[in-house]
Amino acid sequence: MRNLSLSTSMLLLAAACGGKTDDATPPAAAGAAGATTAGAAGATTAGAAGATSAGAAGTTSAGAAGATSAGAAGTTSAGAGGAGGSGGAACLTPGAGQGPFPVKLTLKNDTSAPLSLWQECAIDHRITSCESGFSTPLVTSGACTIECGSSSGCIACGACLSEELTLAPGEAKELGWAGHTFTFSTMNGCACHDTHVAPAAAYRVEVPIYPTSTPGGPGGPGAPKPKPIRTVTKEFSLPAAGGLVEVSLAP
Repeated sequence: MRNLSLSTSMLLLAAACGGKTDDATPPAAAGAAGATTAGAAGATTAGAAGATSAGAAGTTSAGAAGATSAGAAGTTSAGAGGAGGSGGAACLTPGAGQGPFPVKLTLKNDTSAPLSLWQECAIDHRITSCESGFSTPLVTSGACTIECGSSSGCIACGACLSEELTLAPGEAKELGWAGHTFTFSTMNGCACHDTHVAPAAAYRVEVPIYPTSTPGGPGGPGAPKPKPIRTVTKEFSLPAAGGLVEVSLAP
């Protein structure tokens, strides 16, 4: 019998041990060889277990990825459009066209006694939308930040004065809303905002009423904000008739 070459002998030895002689061997071929050596019963059991594990993992991964993609897409669409989401078309004002829709909210003391609001950078209030079920406050000011994508430098703002604001009977104060909402990020180390148009839809303003202090009492500049004694709510729509909404502060 002819002597085999050294390389041929090594190949035969590797094949007999079930080893791999080429890193490019297809996985299917390697699996088939392993299954033959292990026996048909072992291959069937291993195959069933492997298929079950792979199927479960694939389903979980696909489900998670699908849910993530769908959630991200839904959130982006609702945030960008301002409509849709949980509120859907029922929240929208039909035939209103494209905003923004500026509005002035007049807070009026319709009682026979003084009432106190709280003022920091603005009068303490929050605006929510029908889209979120009136649960999530909208950010209606981009003050002290630059528009993302602009060439402006950072804006430095000092702290706002925190103090009680007392309204005499019949007195009123105005809150202005330009009809925009804002989201925030950073650009070149500066806080920046993106401006979004609030859609023509239903909204709610909530205004806390605070205890009224005596003149020179604890409600002056720099005083800690007390707990509100009640909250006034008023639902309105954009666009508002004449751009005006009156909010009675009476109980």
